[in-house]
Amino acid sequence: MPLAWVDEISGIEPAINFLRGNGYTSQIWPQEGVEKQFLGYLPLQGWLHILTQYILGFSIYMVRLPYAIYLLLGALFLYKALKKTKVNTLVSLLIIILVLNEKSLFETTRGIRVEPITFLLLSISVYGFSTKKIYIVALASSLMIVVHPYVWPAAGVFLFACFYFWNITTVHPVLRLVKPNILWLMPIGILVFFLFFIHFDIELLYAQFVNQADRHTSFGGITSHFYNHFVRRFWPYYITQPYIPLLIYFALGYAIFTVLKKKFNPAILALLLTHAVWFAILGPMHRYDSVLVFLSLFAVLPLLSSIRLPEQKLIYTLLALLVFSISCVDVVSRQLLATVQRAERSPEKFLTWLNSNIDKNSSIISGHEIAYYAAVPNDNVDFFLFNTTPYRFDFDTYQNLYIISNKTWPNHDLISKYEVPNTVAWDWIKNSGTQTYQNLYLLKAQTVQDYNNALRKMKSANTAERSKFTYE
Repeated sequence: MPLAWVDEISGIEPAINFLRGNGYTSQIWPQEGVEKQFLGYLPLQGWLHILTQYILGFSIYMVRLPYAIYLLLGALFLYKALKKTKVNTLVSLLIIILVLNEKSLFETTRGIRVEPITFLLLSISVYGFSTKKIYIVALASSLMIVVHPYVWPAAGVFLFACFYFWNITTVHPVLRLVKPNILWLMPIGILVFFLFFIHFDIELLYAQFVNQADRHTSFGGITSHFYNHFVRRFWPYYITQPYIPLLIYFALGYAIFTVLKKKFNPAILALLLTHAVWFAILGPMHRYDSVLVFLSLFAVLPLLSSIRLPEQKLIYTLLALLVFSISCVDVVSRQLLATVQRAERSPEKFLTWLNSNIDKNSSIISGHEIAYYAAVPNDNVDFFLFNTTPYRFDFDTYQNLYIISNKTWPNHDLISKYEVPNTVAWDWIKNSGTQTYQNLYLLKAQTVQDYNNALRKMKSANTAERSKFTYE
Protein backbone atom coordinates (compact mmCIF):
# COMPACT_ATOMS: atom_id res chain seq x y z
CA MET A 1 0.00 0.00 0.00
CA PRO A 2 1.33 3.50 -0.81
CA LEU A 3 2.32 5.75 2.05
CA ALA A 4 -0.07 8.54 3.02
CA TRP A 5 0.93 11.72 1.22
CA VAL A 6 0.06 15.37 0.88
CA ASP A 7 -2.56 15.29 -1.91
CA GLU A 8 -4.44 12.52 -0.14
CA ILE A 9 -4.69 14.47 3.13
CA SER A 10 -5.35 17.82 1.43
CA GLY A 11 -8.24 16.31 -0.51
CA ILE A 12 -9.95 14.54 2.38
CA GLU A 13 -9.49 17.17 5.13
CA PRO A 14 -12.22 19.66 4.09
CA ALA A 15 -14.72 16.80 3.69
CA ILE A 16 -13.92 15.41 7.15
CA ASN A 17 -14.29 18.90 8.63
CA PHE A 18 -17.71 19.14 6.97
CA LEU A 19 -18.84 15.79 8.36
CA ARG A 20 -17.67 16.80 11.83
CA GLY A 21 -19.89 19.87 11.75
CA ASN A 22 -17.11 22.39 11.10
CA GLY A 23 -18.22 23.40 7.62
CA TYR A 24 -16.38 22.83 4.38
CA THR A 25 -13.21 24.38 5.77
CA SER A 26 -9.51 23.67 6.06
CA GLN A 27 -6.70 24.21 8.51
CA ILE A 28 -3.90 23.00 6.23
CA TRP A 29 -4.40 24.66 2.83
CA PRO A 30 -2.33 27.85 2.39
CA GLN A 31 -4.95 30.15 0.84
CA GLU A 32 -6.43 32.98 2.88
CA GLY A 33 -9.92 32.36 4.20
CA VAL A 34 -9.88 28.55 4.05
CA GLU A 35 -10.63 28.39 7.76
CA LYS A 36 -13.90 30.18 6.92
CA GLN A 37 -14.67 28.20 3.75
CA PHE A 38 -12.44 26.10 1.52
CA LEU A 39 -12.74 27.14 -2.13
CA GLY A 40 -9.23 26.53 -3.42
CA TYR A 41 -10.21 23.41 -5.35
CA LEU A 42 -13.24 22.49 -7.42
CA PRO A 43 -15.73 20.59 -5.24
CA LEU A 44 -16.62 17.30 -6.92
CA GLN A 45 -13.82 15.36 -5.26
CA GLY A 46 -14.81 16.84 -1.90
CA TRP A 47 -18.48 16.03 -2.45
CA LEU A 48 -17.59 12.41 -3.23
CA HIS A 49 -15.39 12.26 -0.13
CA ILE A 50 -18.31 13.51 1.96
CA LEU A 51 -20.64 10.90 0.47
CA THR A 52 -18.25 7.95 0.71
CA GLN A 53 -16.98 8.84 4.19
CA TYR A 54 -20.56 9.23 5.43
CA ILE A 55 -21.35 5.73 4.14
CA LEU A 56 -18.09 3.89 4.78
CA GLY A 57 -16.67 5.61 7.85
CA PHE A 58 -13.19 7.00 8.36
CA SER A 59 -10.03 4.94 7.95
CA ILE A 60 -7.14 4.98 5.53
CA TYR A 61 -8.63 1.99 3.69
CA MET A 62 -12.10 3.53 3.41
CA VAL A 63 -10.60 6.76 2.08
CA ARG A 64 -8.79 4.84 -0.66
CA LEU A 65 -11.34 2.15 -1.56
CA PRO A 66 -13.63 4.46 -3.63
CA TYR A 67 -10.72 5.35 -5.91
CA ALA A 68 -10.22 1.73 -6.87
CA ILE A 69 -13.96 1.61 -7.59
CA TYR A 70 -13.80 4.75 -9.78
CA LEU A 71 -10.97 3.16 -11.74
CA LEU A 72 -12.80 -0.13 -12.27
CA LEU A 73 -16.06 1.59 -13.22
CA GLY A 74 -14.17 3.78 -15.69
CA ALA A 75 -12.57 0.70 -17.23
CA LEU A 76 -16.00 -0.96 -17.54
CA PHE A 77 -17.60 2.03 -19.28
CA LEU A 78 -14.59 2.37 -21.59
CA TYR A 79 -14.73 -1.32 -22.50
CA LYS A 80 -18.45 -1.11 -23.29
CA ALA A 81 -17.80 1.98 -25.41
CA LEU A 82 -15.01 0.24 -27.33
CA LYS A 83 -17.18 -2.80 -27.99
CA LYS A 84 -20.07 -0.58 -29.10
CA THR A 85 -17.79 1.04 -31.69
CA LYS A 86 -16.82 -2.39 -33.07
CA VAL A 87 -13.31 -2.49 -31.63
CA ASN A 88 -11.97 -6.04 -31.53
CA THR A 89 -12.31 -7.70 -28.10
CA LEU A 90 -8.59 -8.38 -27.71
CA VAL A 91 -7.75 -4.88 -28.88
CA SER A 92 -10.28 -3.48 -26.41
CA LEU A 93 -8.72 -5.42 -23.54
CA LEU A 94 -5.25 -4.30 -24.61
CA ILE A 95 -6.39 -0.66 -24.64
CA ILE A 96 -7.97 -1.03 -21.19
CA ILE A 97 -4.76 -2.50 -19.78
CA LEU A 98 -2.64 0.22 -21.39
CA VAL A 99 -4.90 2.92 -19.92
CA LEU A 100 -4.94 1.40 -16.43
CA ASN A 101 -1.16 0.91 -16.50
CA GLU A 102 -0.55 4.47 -17.72
CA LYS A 103 1.79 6.17 -15.28
CA SER A 104 -0.34 9.20 -14.46
CA LEU A 105 -3.58 7.31 -13.85
CA PHE A 106 -1.86 4.54 -11.92
CA GLU A 107 0.04 6.93 -9.65
CA THR A 108 -2.88 9.26 -9.00
CA THR A 109 -5.18 6.37 -8.11
CA ARG A 110 -2.63 5.27 -5.51
CA GLY A 111 -2.27 8.89 -4.39
CA ILE A 112 -6.01 9.65 -4.06
CA ARG A 113 -5.96 12.50 -6.55
CA VAL A 114 -8.79 13.67 -8.78
CA GLU A 115 -7.62 11.91 -11.97
CA PRO A 116 -9.48 8.59 -11.40
CA ILE A 117 -12.72 10.60 -11.08
CA THR A 118 -11.89 12.43 -14.30
CA PHE A 119 -11.18 9.10 -16.00
CA LEU A 120 -14.57 7.77 -14.90
CA LEU A 121 -16.41 10.83 -16.24
CA LEU A 122 -14.53 10.73 -19.55
CA SER A 123 -15.28 7.02 -19.90
CA ILE A 124 -18.97 7.64 -19.23
CA SER A 125 -18.93 10.39 -21.87
CA VAL A 126 -17.38 8.13 -24.51
CA TYR A 127 -19.88 5.42 -23.61
CA GLY A 128 -22.70 7.96 -24.02
CA PHE A 129 -21.43 9.01 -27.45
CA SER A 130 -21.00 5.40 -28.57
CA THR A 131 -24.56 4.49 -27.54
CA LYS A 132 -26.03 7.83 -28.65
CA LYS A 133 -27.32 8.45 -25.12
CA ILE A 134 -26.72 12.19 -25.20
CA TYR A 135 -28.17 12.89 -21.77
CA ILE A 136 -25.47 10.64 -20.23
CA VAL A 137 -22.78 12.64 -22.00
CA ALA A 138 -24.39 15.88 -20.83
CA LEU A 139 -24.47 14.74 -17.21
CA ALA A 140 -20.88 13.49 -17.18
CA SER A 141 -19.65 16.63 -18.97
CA SER A 142 -21.53 18.85 -16.54
CA LEU A 143 -19.84 17.12 -13.62
CA MET A 144 -16.48 17.70 -15.31
CA ILE A 145 -17.05 21.43 -14.81
CA VAL A 146 -16.66 20.96 -11.05
CA VAL A 147 -13.87 18.36 -11.10
CA HIS A 148 -10.76 20.19 -12.44
CA PRO A 149 -10.00 23.04 -14.89
CA TYR A 150 -7.74 20.87 -17.04
CA VAL A 151 -10.81 19.03 -18.36
CA TRP A 152 -12.89 22.14 -19.05
CA PRO A 153 -11.96 22.23 -22.79
CA ALA A 154 -13.19 18.66 -23.30
CA ALA A 155 -16.26 19.25 -21.14
CA GLY A 156 -17.16 22.34 -23.17
CA VAL A 157 -16.83 20.53 -26.50
CA PHE A 158 -18.85 17.56 -25.26
CA LEU A 159 -21.64 19.78 -23.91
CA PHE A 160 -21.96 21.78 -27.10
CA ALA A 161 -21.95 18.52 -29.06
CA CYS A 162 -24.85 17.35 -26.90
CA PHE A 163 -26.75 20.57 -27.56
CA TYR A 164 -26.04 20.22 -31.29
CA PHE A 165 -27.28 16.62 -31.48
CA TRP A 166 -30.30 17.34 -29.26
CA ASN A 167 -31.51 20.29 -31.38
CA ILE A 168 -31.67 18.08 -34.45
CA THR A 169 -34.74 19.82 -35.86
CA THR A 170 -32.96 23.20 -35.93
CA VAL A 171 -31.41 23.81 -39.35
CA HIS A 172 -28.88 26.60 -38.68
CA PRO A 173 -25.67 25.03 -37.28
CA VAL A 174 -24.90 27.89 -34.88
CA LEU A 175 -28.45 27.92 -33.52
CA ARG A 176 -28.21 24.16 -33.04
CA LEU A 177 -25.24 24.74 -30.71
CA VAL A 178 -26.71 27.55 -28.61
CA LYS A 179 -30.47 27.02 -28.73
CA PRO A 180 -31.68 26.38 -25.13
CA ASN A 181 -32.95 22.89 -24.41
CA ILE A 182 -33.56 20.57 -21.48
CA LEU A 183 -29.90 19.48 -21.40
CA TRP A 184 -28.93 22.97 -20.26
CA LEU A 185 -30.51 22.13 -16.91
CA MET A 186 -27.63 19.76 -16.11
CA PRO A 187 -24.66 22.19 -16.14
CA ILE A 188 -26.81 25.05 -14.87
CA GLY A 189 -28.23 22.91 -12.06
CA ILE A 190 -24.77 21.75 -10.96
CA LEU A 191 -23.40 25.31 -11.02
CA VAL A 192 -26.37 26.63 -9.03
CA PHE A 193 -25.92 23.85 -6.45
CA PHE A 194 -22.24 24.76 -6.25
CA LEU A 195 -23.09 28.43 -5.64
CA PHE A 196 -25.50 27.49 -2.86
CA PHE A 197 -22.86 25.18 -1.40
CA ILE A 198 -20.35 28.05 -1.18
CA HIS A 199 -23.02 30.51 0.01
CA PHE A 200 -22.53 32.59 -3.15
CA ASP A 201 -19.16 33.84 -1.86
CA ILE A 202 -17.79 34.60 -5.33
CA GLU A 203 -15.08 36.93 -4.03
CA LEU A 204 -13.58 34.26 -1.76
CA LEU A 205 -13.89 31.67 -4.53
CA TYR A 206 -11.99 33.92 -6.92
CA ALA A 207 -9.26 34.72 -4.39
CA GLN A 208 -8.58 31.13 -3.38
CA PHE A 209 -9.07 29.52 -6.77
CA VAL A 210 -6.80 31.98 -8.61
CA ASN A 211 -4.14 31.51 -5.95
CA GLN A 212 -4.25 27.75 -6.47
CA ALA A 213 -4.31 28.09 -10.27
CA ASP A 214 -1.21 30.30 -10.24
CA ARG A 215 0.75 27.42 -8.76
CA HIS A 216 0.11 25.31 -11.86
CA THR A 217 0.47 27.89 -14.61
CA SER A 218 3.07 27.72 -17.36
CA PHE A 219 5.42 30.68 -17.67
CA GLY A 220 7.91 32.04 -20.21
CA GLY A 221 7.80 32.70 -23.92
CA ILE A 222 6.54 30.63 -26.81
CA THR A 223 9.69 28.46 -26.84
CA SER A 224 9.31 27.69 -23.15
CA HIS A 225 5.64 26.83 -23.61
CA PHE A 226 6.48 24.55 -26.54
CA TYR A 227 9.19 22.76 -24.56
CA ASN A 228 7.01 22.45 -21.46
CA HIS A 229 3.99 21.10 -23.30
CA PHE A 230 5.58 18.74 -25.81
CA VAL A 231 8.76 17.63 -24.06
CA ARG A 232 8.98 18.30 -20.34
CA ARG A 233 5.42 17.21 -19.67
CA PHE A 234 6.43 13.65 -20.44
CA TRP A 235 9.75 13.45 -18.58
CA PRO A 236 8.75 10.51 -16.34
CA TYR A 237 7.52 8.50 -19.33
CA TYR A 238 10.67 8.40 -21.44
CA ILE A 239 12.22 5.49 -19.54
CA THR A 240 9.29 3.28 -18.54
CA GLN A 241 6.48 4.20 -20.98
CA PRO A 242 7.98 5.89 -24.06
CA TYR A 243 4.97 4.93 -26.18
CA ILE A 244 2.75 7.42 -24.27
CA PRO A 245 4.23 10.62 -25.76
CA LEU A 246 4.37 8.89 -29.16
CA LEU A 247 0.65 8.10 -28.90
CA ILE A 248 -0.15 11.70 -27.98
CA TYR A 249 1.99 13.11 -30.81
CA PHE A 250 0.41 10.72 -33.32
CA ALA A 251 -3.14 11.50 -32.17
CA LEU A 252 -2.48 15.24 -32.37
CA GLY A 253 -1.16 14.87 -35.93
CA TYR A 254 -4.15 12.73 -36.85
CA ALA A 255 -6.54 15.30 -35.36
CA ILE A 256 -4.93 18.17 -37.29
CA PHE A 257 -5.01 16.13 -40.51
CA THR A 258 -8.70 15.32 -39.96
CA VAL A 259 -9.62 18.97 -39.40
CA LEU A 260 -7.69 20.05 -42.50
CA LYS A 261 -9.89 17.63 -44.45
CA LYS A 262 -12.84 19.53 -42.93
CA LYS A 263 -14.03 16.57 -40.92
CA PHE A 264 -15.12 17.39 -37.40
CA ASN A 265 -16.29 15.35 -34.43
CA PRO A 266 -16.33 15.89 -30.64
CA ALA A 267 -13.28 13.67 -30.04
CA ILE A 268 -11.07 15.58 -32.49
CA LEU A 269 -12.22 19.00 -31.30
CA ALA A 270 -11.86 18.08 -27.60
CA LEU A 271 -8.29 16.90 -28.16
CA LEU A 272 -7.26 19.96 -30.18
CA LEU A 273 -8.84 22.44 -27.76
CA THR A 274 -7.27 20.68 -24.78
CA HIS A 275 -3.84 20.85 -26.40
CA ALA A 276 -4.33 24.53 -27.22
CA VAL A 277 -5.41 25.50 -23.71
CA TRP A 278 -2.77 23.40 -21.98
CA PHE A 279 -0.09 24.76 -24.31
CA ALA A 280 -1.07 28.34 -23.49
CA ILE A 281 -1.77 28.07 -19.77
CA LEU A 282 -1.03 24.81 -17.98
CA GLY A 283 2.33 23.87 -16.51
CA PRO A 284 3.83 20.50 -17.54
CA MET A 285 2.68 18.46 -14.56
CA HIS A 286 2.86 14.83 -15.67
CA ARG A 287 0.07 13.72 -13.33
CA TYR A 288 -2.41 15.51 -15.61
CA ASP A 289 -1.36 13.51 -18.66
CA SER A 290 -3.96 10.76 -18.28
CA VAL A 291 -6.47 13.23 -19.73
CA LEU A 292 -4.37 13.67 -22.89
CA VAL A 293 -3.89 9.91 -23.16
CA PHE A 294 -7.62 9.29 -22.92
CA LEU A 295 -8.58 12.02 -25.39
CA SER A 296 -5.90 10.81 -27.80
CA LEU A 297 -7.36 7.30 -27.75
CA PHE A 298 -10.86 8.73 -28.23
CA ALA A 299 -9.65 10.73 -31.22
CA VAL A 300 -8.09 7.72 -32.98
CA LEU A 301 -11.04 5.44 -32.19
CA PRO A 302 -11.93 5.10 -35.91
CA LEU A 303 -8.47 3.67 -36.53
CA LEU A 304 -8.71 1.33 -33.56
CA SER A 305 -12.10 0.02 -34.71
CA SER A 306 -10.57 -0.98 -38.06
CA ILE A 307 -8.01 -3.32 -36.45
CA ARG A 308 -8.66 -7.02 -36.93
CA LEU A 309 -5.93 -9.02 -35.20
CA PRO A 310 -6.15 -12.22 -37.27
CA GLU A 311 -5.65 -10.12 -40.40
CA GLN A 312 -2.64 -8.22 -39.05
CA LYS A 313 0.92 -9.13 -39.92
CA LEU A 314 2.98 -10.91 -37.29
CA ILE A 315 5.21 -7.87 -36.79
CA TYR A 316 2.24 -5.74 -35.69
CA THR A 317 1.11 -8.40 -33.23
CA LEU A 318 4.64 -8.59 -31.81
CA LEU A 319 4.76 -4.81 -31.58
CA ALA A 320 1.48 -4.77 -29.66
CA LEU A 321 2.81 -7.42 -27.26
CA LEU A 322 5.97 -5.36 -26.77
CA VAL A 323 3.99 -2.24 -25.90
CA PHE A 324 1.81 -4.29 -23.56
CA SER A 325 4.90 -5.70 -21.83
CA ILE A 326 6.49 -2.27 -21.46
CA SER A 327 3.27 -0.88 -20.00
CA CYS A 328 3.39 -3.47 -17.24
CA VAL A 329 6.97 -2.81 -16.15
CA ASP A 330 6.25 0.25 -14.02
CA VAL A 331 3.15 -1.23 -12.40
CA VAL A 332 4.61 -4.68 -11.78
CA SER A 333 7.86 -3.34 -10.35
CA ARG A 334 6.00 -1.02 -7.97
CA GLN A 335 3.67 -3.78 -6.87
CA LEU A 336 6.56 -6.19 -6.41
CA LEU A 337 8.41 -3.67 -4.28
CA ALA A 338 5.27 -2.92 -2.26
CA THR A 339 4.76 -6.65 -1.66
CA VAL A 340 8.31 -7.10 -0.48
CA GLN A 341 7.98 -4.07 1.81
CA ARG A 342 4.43 -4.75 2.95
CA ALA A 343 5.38 -4.98 6.63
CA GLU A 344 7.22 -1.65 6.53
CA ARG A 345 4.40 0.00 4.57
CA SER A 346 1.51 -1.27 6.69
CA PRO A 347 -0.49 1.78 7.86
CA GLU A 348 -2.36 -0.26 10.45
CA LYS A 349 0.79 -1.32 12.26
CA PHE A 350 2.26 2.17 12.12
CA LEU A 351 -0.92 3.81 13.40
CA THR A 352 -1.16 1.28 16.21
CA TRP A 353 2.39 2.17 17.22
CA LEU A 354 1.73 5.91 16.86
CA ASN A 355 -1.50 5.85 18.87
CA SER A 356 0.17 3.92 21.67
CA ASN A 357 2.89 6.58 21.99
CA ILE A 358 0.91 9.82 21.68
CA ASP A 359 -0.31 11.54 24.81
CA LYS A 360 -3.96 12.20 24.08
CA ASN A 361 -4.02 15.36 26.22
CA SER A 362 -3.99 18.51 24.05
CA SER A 363 -1.43 17.47 21.46
CA ILE A 364 -0.48 18.57 17.96
CA ILE A 365 1.50 16.55 15.45
CA SER A 366 3.15 17.02 12.06
CA GLY A 367 6.04 15.69 10.01
CA HIS A 368 4.26 12.93 8.08
CA GLU A 369 0.82 12.75 6.47
CA ILE A 370 0.01 9.41 8.11
CA ALA A 371 -0.38 11.28 11.41
CA TYR A 372 -3.64 12.76 10.09
CA TYR A 373 -5.26 9.34 10.39
CA ALA A 374 -4.25 9.23 14.05
CA ALA A 375 -5.43 12.77 14.77
CA VAL A 376 -8.93 12.65 13.27
CA PRO A 377 -10.43 10.07 15.65
CA ASN A 378 -9.07 11.95 18.70
CA ASP A 379 -10.61 15.33 19.55
CA ASN A 380 -7.57 16.32 21.62
CA VAL A 381 -5.03 15.77 18.84
CA ASP A 382 -4.59 18.22 15.94
CA PHE A 383 -2.61 17.78 12.74
CA PHE A 384 -0.99 20.18 10.29
CA LEU A 385 1.33 19.97 7.29
CA PHE A 386 4.83 21.13 8.23
CA ASN A 387 5.61 22.09 4.61
CA THR A 388 2.55 24.31 4.14
CA THR A 389 2.40 27.72 5.76
CA PRO A 390 0.85 29.63 7.41
CA TYR A 391 0.34 27.36 10.41
CA ARG A 392 -3.12 28.04 11.79
CA PHE A 393 -2.56 26.66 15.27
CA ASP A 394 -1.30 28.39 18.39
CA PHE A 395 1.44 26.05 19.57
CA ASP A 396 1.51 27.69 23.00
CA THR A 397 -1.89 26.17 23.80
CA TYR A 398 -0.72 22.56 23.45
CA GLN A 399 0.84 20.38 26.09
CA ASN A 400 2.59 18.12 23.56
CA LEU A 401 4.29 19.25 20.35
CA TYR A 402 5.04 16.14 18.29
CA ILE A 403 7.04 15.64 15.12
CA ILE A 404 7.41 12.49 13.04
CA SER A 405 10.81 12.57 11.36
CA ASN A 406 13.38 10.34 9.74
CA LYS A 407 16.03 11.87 12.00
CA THR A 408 16.29 13.30 15.49
CA TRP A 409 16.27 17.04 16.22
CA PRO A 410 18.03 19.08 18.90
CA ASN A 411 15.99 19.79 22.04
CA HIS A 412 13.41 17.18 21.11
CA ASP A 413 12.78 14.19 23.34
CA LEU A 414 12.74 10.83 21.63
CA ILE A 415 9.42 9.20 22.43
CA SER A 416 9.85 6.14 20.26
CA LYS A 417 11.33 4.81 17.04
CA TYR A 418 9.26 2.71 14.65
CA GLU A 419 11.08 -0.47 13.75
CA VAL A 420 9.73 -3.48 11.91
CA PRO A 421 11.80 -6.61 12.63
CA ASN A 422 13.00 -9.04 9.99
CA THR A 423 12.48 -6.72 7.03
CA VAL A 424 13.97 -7.48 3.63
CA ALA A 425 17.26 -5.64 3.19
CA TRP A 426 18.37 -6.50 -0.34
CA ASP A 427 20.71 -3.99 -1.95
CA TRP A 428 18.37 -3.22 -4.84
CA ILE A 429 15.68 -2.22 -2.36
CA LYS A 430 18.07 -0.06 -0.37
CA ASN A 431 19.18 1.67 -3.56
CA SER A 432 15.65 2.12 -4.95
CA GLY A 433 15.05 5.29 -2.93
CA THR A 434 11.55 4.20 -1.92
CA GLN A 435 10.23 5.35 1.42
CA THR A 436 8.44 3.36 4.08
CA TYR A 437 7.45 3.95 7.71
CA GLN A 438 10.49 2.01 8.87
CA ASN A 439 12.87 3.89 11.23
CA LEU A 440 10.66 6.97 11.64
CA TYR A 441 11.04 8.79 14.95
CA LEU A 442 8.31 10.22 17.13
CA LEU A 443 9.78 13.30 18.81
CA LYS A 444 8.42 15.78 21.34
CA ALA A 445 9.67 19.37 21.35
CA GLN A 446 10.86 20.79 24.65
CA THR A 447 9.70 24.32 23.82
CA VAL A 448 7.66 26.11 21.16
CA GLN A 449 10.82 27.78 19.87
CA ASP A 450 12.50 24.38 19.44
CA TYR A 451 9.39 23.18 17.61
CA ASN A 452 9.40 26.13 15.22
CA ASN A 453 13.13 25.74 14.56
CA ALA A 454 12.70 22.08 13.60
CA LEU A 455 9.65 22.84 11.44
CA ARG A 456 11.49 25.60 9.61
CA LYS A 457 14.45 23.33 8.80
CA MET A 458 12.17 20.48 7.73
CA LYS A 459 10.22 22.82 5.46
CA SER A 460 13.44 24.17 3.89
CA ALA A 461 14.68 20.64 3.19
CA ASN A 462 11.32 19.67 1.70
CA THR A 463 11.23 22.78 -0.50
CA ALA A 464 14.74 22.04 -1.78
CA GLU A 465 13.74 18.48 -2.61
CA ARG A 466 10.56 19.53 -4.41
CA SER A 467 12.41 22.21 -6.39
CA LYS A 468 14.19 19.44 -8.30
CA PHE A 469 10.86 18.64 -9.96
CA THR A 470 9.42 22.13 -10.36
CA TYR A 471 7.85 22.90 -13.75
CA GLU A 472 7.75 26.67 -13.70
